[in-house]
This record gives sequence, structure tokens and C-alpha cells, in this order.
Amino acid sequence: MKKWKMRFQNGIPCEWEGQPFDEEREVEPFEADLYICDTDTIGSDAVICLRPYADREKPWWLYGPNISFHYKVLVEDMVDIIANMDKGRVKGKFIFTKRRFNYGIKLYKE
Repeated sequence: MKKWKMRFQNGIPCEWEGQPFDEEREVEPFEADLYICDTDTIGSDAVICLRPYADREKPWWLYGPNISFHYKVLVEDMVDIIANMDKGRVKGKFIFTKRRFNYGIKLYKE
């Protein structure tokens, strides 16, 4: 697999290529326990938003992205994630991905 770098601003992953960033990190798989909290768009792409399952009781809409972090899943990667969900919750290994100009996460397959 070709190595590339993911962009971050203040420790939060960027959503699209044109967003300002202050750090780049090598893309590595990570373990997570997530649940669906919302839907959104990045440009013309529809996305689902996933938050850590441990934060499910916190009102994410009150605090904004810096306090209430969420991952975006691009349309092309939704099928695998939805197929592995149990009542809106998905556990597993994820990896950051880039489609066109947008960033998101997808399930990692060894």
C-alpha cells in the first residue's frame, strides 16, 4: 500500500484538501468503537459522521468540532461500514482515506 500523509489542523483531521493545516502525519490504521451521529456534505459528497461510542451521551451539536470530534465516511466507503454496524455502532480497525479532494475514514482490510 502506498504511504501518504493525512493533514490535521489543531490535532483534528481535515475534511478537504483546501482546508488550512498545521501538521501532516503518516496514515496508519487505528482501532475505534464508533457510532453514527449525523449526516453531512463535503462539497457535493454526502457523508455520514461517526463519533466515539464513549461520547454518545454528550450533546455533540452544542460544542462544535473542536470539542466534539467526529469522523466523516465518504459515500464510496459507507457500504462496508454500514454492513458491519450493529444498531448504529461499528467497532474495528479504520484508516484515513482520500477521494478526489475530500478526506474520510474507511474500514481497514489487511
